[in-house]
Amino acid sequence: MTCIRVLPLFCLLIISIGAMAQKLAIKPCQDYEYDAVYDLANNDVPVKNDSVTIVEGLVGEGCKTRGVLKLELSKLYRRRVLIHLFFNTPTGWVFNLGDSKTNNGYAGDSGSQSNDAEVQGVDQSLTGYLSDNGGSGLAFSISNLYSTRLTLIAGDGHLGWLPDNANLVNYYDNPYLFALNGQADQTGPVNYDLYLGMNKVVLPFSNRIGTGLCKVGIKFLPGF
Repeated sequence: MTCIRVLPLFCLLIISIGAMAQKLAIKPCQDYEYDAVYDLANNDVPVKNDSVTIVEGLVGEGCKTRGVLKLELSKLYRRRVLIHLFFNTPTGWVFNLGDSKTNNGYAGDSGSQSNDAEVQGVDQSLTGYLSDNGGSGLAFSISNLYSTRLTLIAGDGHLGWLPDNANLVNYYDNPYLFALNGQADQTGPVNYDLYLGMNKVVLPFSNRIGTGLCKVGIKFLPGF
């Protein structure tokens, strides 16, 4: 499979495009360049956005703070999202990104949605699972991927990721990874939402928690 998609991000400089990957020079954005920022380490949320909602209130302090965000991708100019995750000694369930409000890791979501794909960060490993419609299968799993920073670019049926100071973006696409284009759902309502669990899984009040996610920067992007 050859990827010919260019990511038009002002924080990324496109160098070349190759099969399944894109070489980029990347740097974190300044806080004012994000649509929303959650600086957990400093208990500071200086930038908010009407497409980001806290659905499970932030609890804890510093890089032990936990909570869940809802990211709405229904508008034409907000069909993908770039998420910068900053870590200090990531331990346990440091993040969980999925399109079901009850994603709880390992492809589970308590039956809320059939479109319930998810990506999880546990310690320094990144793992993705397909939705029920895709057989809840393992999409990918990479151990010891990141230590201080991970950039995710998520949209309908695809995910890109770039760890730490690497300059190669890995790209995965599958129609059963993130249903964000109005696809029918056999179990729950059609939606255009992603949920981000910070230092925990998305499922409310779950005991699958972690420490070490210190800051989250969110930038919405148009579709391809």
